[in-house]
Amino acid sequence: MNDDLMHESYKDIPQETSELYKKHYVALPVETVDSSLEKENDLDLAKFARDRLADVKIAFDAIIGSTGAIVNNPAISVSKAEDRGTRGPPSDRFEEAVAETATSEIVVRVADNSRKSLNLLFVNSSRGLAARVKIVAGNGAALSLLEWYSSAGDSPSFSGVVHRIEALDDSNIEINALHSEGRSTVSASYFSNNIGAGSSLMVNGVYVGGSHTRVRNAFDASSRGCTVEANEVVLGSEEQKFDLMSKISNIGTNTNAQLNSSAAMDGASSCYLKGYAKIYHGAKLAVSNIHQEGLLLSGSSKVIALPDMSIDESDVKAAHAASAGPLDEDKLFYMMSRGIDGSISKGLITEAFLTKVISRIRSPVARELAMSMVSKKIDDGGFGGLPEIRSMGVWDTKHADGTAKMNRNEQ
Repeated sequence: MNDDLMHESYKDIPQETSELYKKHYVALPVETVDSSLEKENDLDLAKFARDRLADVKIAFDAIIGSTGAIVNNPAISVSKAEDRGTRGPPSDRFEEAVAETATSEIVVRVADNSRKSLNLLFVNSSRGLAARVKIVAGNGAALSLLEWYSSAGDSPSFSGVVHRIEALDDSNIEINALHSEGRSTVSASYFSNNIGAGSSLMVNGVYVGGSHTRVRNAFDASSRGCTVEANEVVLGSEEQKFDLMSKISNIGTNTNAQLNSSAAMDGASSCYLKGYAKIYHGAKLAVSNIHQEGLLLSGSSKVIALPDMSIDESDVKAAHAASAGPLDEDKLFYMMSRGIDGSISKGLITEAFLTKVISRIRSPVARELAMSMVSKKIDDGGFGGLPEIRSMGVWDTKHADGTAKMNRNEQ
C-alpha cells in the first residue's frame, strides 16, 4: 500500500481535499502501524481475562484481541473475513490496512422487536489490532452497545476498528466507543451506516488515550424520518494528537442529522475537529446541525475547528457553529478567590466544559464511565487502563425529568 492520506473515493468531502482544509490533518506514524500489524500475536486473551478483568465491574460479552476473540453472548458471533463486507471503498490507507489485515469479523445481531445491551472490550498489544465490526438490527430492534478500547503493554502499536451498522425500520441504536488506549498506541476508528425509516442512531466517541488518533465517520440519514447523531469528546495532554472527521448526510425526507464535538487540550496536545454536513436534493424538511467547541488549557495546545455545510434543498433547517479559546481567567480567578486550589479549579472548569457533550449519552453506565475516564485523566493524567467507575469527582448529568444538572458528587 502506498502512503496516501486519502483514498480517491473520499474526495467528495471538502475538508480532505481543498487547499484550505487538506493541510489540517494529523499524519499517523506509518512505520508504527505497519510494523505492529506484521508482528506475531503476543496476547493470550484467556489469560488476560483471568488476570486483568477479575476486579473490573463491567461484564464483557466479547473480548477482541489482535488475532482472536472470546465471545460470551449468542448475540455476538465471529465469522471469517473473506471480503471487506463492512463498508464501501476505504476512506484512507489505514482503513484499507484494517480491512486487509483483519482475519475475522465480529457480528452483533439484534432480532426484530428485541432489546440488547452489550459490552465489547478491544485490546491491542505489541501486535496491532485490526478488527471489523458489523451490527445488524431488525425492525423495531433496540441496541445499547458499549465499546472500551485499551492496550496491553507499552510497545508502539496500532488499534484500528471499522464499523458497519445495518438496521431496518424503527430501530434504536446507541453505540458508546470509549477510547483509553496506551500512550504508545496509534488509533484509527471508522463508522458507516444504513438505517431504515423511523430509526435512530447515536454514536458517542470519547477519546482520552493513544499517541495519535484518527477518526473517519460517515453517518447517513437516508430513510424517511430517521435520525443520526454523532457526539465527540476529546481530552488531550502531553503531545497527543487527534484528527476527527465526521460527515453527516440528510438524504431522506424528514430526517435529522446532528454532530456535536468538544475538545479540551492541555500540554502540547492538538486536535482537529472537521465536520461536514450535506443535505441532498429531495431531503425536504431535513434538519442538520454541527456544533464544535474547543478549550485551550495551555499556551502550547491547539484546537482547530472546521465545520462546513452543503445544502441542495430549500425546505430545510440547518446551522453550524464553532468556537475555540483559552481557559476563562475570570472563572478561574473567581473559583480560586473562593478558596479552591488552582489545579482543582482548572479541572472543574474542564469537566464542566466536556460534560455538555457527555451528558448526551443515554446509557447511564456508559455516561458514568465516560465521566470517570475524563475525571481520572484530569486528576492524575492517567489513561490506557480498564474501565473504572469513580464515585469521587463524577458529575451527575440528568435530573429525573431528563434535564441537565451540574451537581458534583462527593461520594
